[in-house]
Amino acid sequence: MTSGFEPISEPEYDYYRWLSKEPAHRLNVEELTGQTKPLSEQRRRQRLFKKAFLDDELEPVHGIDTVSVTTTMEVGVDIGSLELVMMANMPPQRFNYQQRVGRAGRMGQSFSNALTICRGQYHDEFYYGNPERITGDIPPQPYLDLSRPEIVKRVAAAECLRRAFASLDEPPVGTTSTHGAFGKAAEWETVYKPDIVAWLEGDAEVASIVAGLCYLAPLAQGQPAEIERYCRKELADHVARIVSDGRYIQVELSERLATAAVLPMFGFPTQSRNLFKFKRDARLEDMVLSDRALDHAVWAFSPGSEIPKDKQIHTACGFELLRENRGRIDRDLDPLGPSLEFSKCSDSDCGLVMQGVVETCEVCGEFAMKFDLYQPKGFITTPGQPRDYDGQRQRGPALSPPVLAFRPNYVNGFALGPARVALAPDEPIALVNDNGGEFFKFRRNYNAIIVIDEHLYRDRQLFPELDGDPEAEGAIGAVFKTDVMTMLLENLPGVGYNGVLDVNGQKAAGAALTSFGEFLKMAAARELDVDPAELRVGTQQRRTDSCVTRLLYIADALENGAGYSRHICDPDRLRDLLGTHCADVKKNWHEPTHADCDRSCPDCLRNYNNRFLHASLDWRLALNVAELVLGEPLDTVRWLGNANGNARRFSDLCNHHEGNVVVEQAEGLVAVTGSGRLSLVLSHPL
Repeated sequence: MTSGFEPISEPEYDYYRWLSKEPAHRLNVEELTGQTKPLSEQRRRQRLFKKAFLDDELEPVHGIDTVSVTTTMEVGVDIGSLELVMMANMPPQRFNYQQRVGRAGRMGQSFSNALTICRGQYHDEFYYGNPERITGDIPPQPYLDLSRPEIVKRVAAAECLRRAFASLDEPPVGTTSTHGAFGKAAEWETVYKPDIVAWLEGDAEVASIVAGLCYLAPLAQGQPAEIERYCRKELADHVARIVSDGRYIQVELSERLATAAVLPMFGFPTQSRNLFKFKRDARLEDMVLSDRALDHAVWAFSPGSEIPKDKQIHTACGFELLRENRGRIDRDLDPLGPSLEFSKCSDSDCGLVMQGVVETCEVCGEFAMKFDLYQPKGFITTPGQPRDYDGQRQRGPALSPPVLAFRPNYVNGFALGPARVALAPDEPIALVNDNGGEFFKFRRNYNAIIVIDEHLYRDRQLFPELDGDPEAEGAIGAVFKTDVMTMLLENLPGVGYNGVLDVNGQKAAGAALTSFGEFLKMAAARELDVDPAELRVGTQQRRTDSCVTRLLYIADALENGAGYSRHICDPDRLRDLLGTHCADVKKNWHEPTHADCDRSCPDCLRNYNNRFLHASLDWRLALNVAELVLGEPLDTVRWLGNANGNARRFSDLCNHHEGNVVVEQAEGLVAVTGSGRLSLVLSHPL
């Protein structure tokens, strides 16, 4: 032992010693994502990264060495002689990984580098331990659905409207929409509708359009005639309903119709909402800080949420919609839009959300509170200079799962063994942000709506002059309509409470229903030959005569949908797709190669899209529920086949540490009994 420091006579030549003698290196890092606004700034940063400088630009001053990108840059972007790609997490699937690493080495370099930093999540850890899977797994097959009449109807509507508008003496021009030159939505009733109606009803081209699109398409008999009738008799009125619907804020008629599923969507069919940062004497495109789909924006841009952008932190504080009109910035007088009536259970442990005014919770029987739900038209940030990014994660509420905004009616449904199934056509699904149950208090500041609740913000109090009674109070959210198939399991033989999986009394009931929901989604995707991400599956609490359980629902993931849930909601088709999938995966999941999977893995139920459910997924429970729905008895061997071996190993472990534990038989089950005669009986979780 020494009492002080001793000099090292010959220090090792390590990395940090070498680095200390290196001259300063410039490292200019910029973001380059879909949220980089305006578009001209995206192009400028890409050009500077590729070392393409204008006459008044100098590489030491303007050059960009590193770009921080999102998946926007994943496909089809050539960004020059790139040598290194670093990924901040493990990509979802092999083809994502391949696309991202493929951005480097595209200019004939002798080598390129790809570095993936794995996070402490199961998805990342799995592929970190199995790197050959992320580099060599078989990619999913592309699919093209030609059998959905909804898709053909949208394409037919687009072509009929295109030709109808082109036939006008003065057709609209100068559109910024990629969906067609159909003029402004506000001009539909007064300028265009009469002539368009006359063309649709009387021109022979409508029949030839529909016939051409339906040629060799695997549609049911009579569907082409129904599509033609829709184009001639219903399309114009459908357009008028969308024009008058306050949920849609798109100025261009064709863009609004694509968002509302009247026309096909070129891109992602979302009700996009902007986050504005007001700047005096600036153009509108310079005020758009970011944009998100409405169902994402009500969380990402919620009052108090912090949004990192270009090395700064912006804080959302309220709602405003800015539009450019002949070079002038106009503000919408009603940025919150019309309200919808909802109710919420007063019991925080239940918290059921129901559409309409309901006095008593349908699940627990407690008092229900009415509240107003708003679907904001736009969002704004706090005034003044944003903070420099300080390395902290952005603040904001956690995303809640969607809820059914209607009560399924099983009277007109059908039975599938012990399950009741019903289709709800064009019914609402809601995403609700109620400020943690406290609701938002909305105060008007000219044409903006501000939320000043102090607990939402990290900084100073906002707008002290607005401290008074709020103009309104409620929640923000997104309500979108699609076909929804629901399933209620209430007569399962030999399990649960009188055949119902009791989510309050059985710890495994919730996991079983969640696991079966993912199993059902996989079976439906296989039948439809689509990616499972095309379908949305969820659970919702439901009170039966016996207990509280959860119903399952399955719907198209995209708001516009393609009729997938409607297609599978047929007794014979649903039974067949469940039976086929169950028989196939049962063989694979019981194979020795799957023996290391104690609950779930990427080879059975887990995938990147359901990563937040991984803790609840269990392949044995999924198979058990599927077999019960198909009329098969409960397979207890899947759980208890090795009960004796497990009990012996547990007792040996206890006795090794001076325990006194024995293994006994208890009415055909295995029990582990301690010296105090307390026994643990190994049974089936259901």
